[in-house]
Amino acid sequence: MPLIASGSSLWSAISAIGSMGSALASLLSAVGTFVAAATAIFIWRSDRATQQQDRLADARALSRHLLGEVQGICAITHTLSMSDIAQPANRDAVVSRFSTDPAGLANRLAIGANLISPRFERLSERLGILPAATSDAITLFGSSAISLGNMINALHGYPETDAESIDEVLYAVRTVHEDAVSLHIALAEATGVGKDRIRILKEGLSAIP
Repeated sequence: MPLIASGSSLWSAISAIGSMGSALASLLSAVGTFVAAATAIFIWRSDRATQQQDRLADARALSRHLLGEVQGICAITHTLSMSDIAQPANRDAVVSRFSTDPAGLANRLAIGANLISPRFERLSERLGILPAATSDAITLFGSSAISLGNMINALHGYPETDAESIDEVLYAVRTVHEDAVSLHIALAEATGVGKDRIRILKEGLSAIP
């Protein structure tokens, strides 16, 4: 009997050890799964952070390229908006002069007919990587520039026009300059420059005679 009891105890001990080994194996498997999951999350977050940094660098580089184009555009729109033709005080004289000579008005505004250069258009195709405010500014300016170009080109096709049509053209001249300036500022902000430099830029743009 003692031998039998001892054998039974031995098998019970062996069984207990086997159960502990199985539990330990399950625990180790769970720990391994957790570690693998944590590692995967760490790698995903690291990749995501790297992608965000790359995207930001690309956006800033694109903004700098576009800014070079827009600086030239602003010079043109400023010239147009500050010309005698575009001044509200001269509106009646302009209507009187060009209502029977729309082509003459178109010729005076000719530099505003093609504000969007091929390079600007090509660069703008990637506006999806830019901040939303910058993308909106590009879209708004593009719409204004195209609208003004269409108006100027259309003037060549009529022997005469009315005061309302001339008012619309002159309003478009002033609007496209405002949108170009807004885009200039938005692009500067997208390059990552500090607030002080943006403030100086705004003051400089508004102080141009």
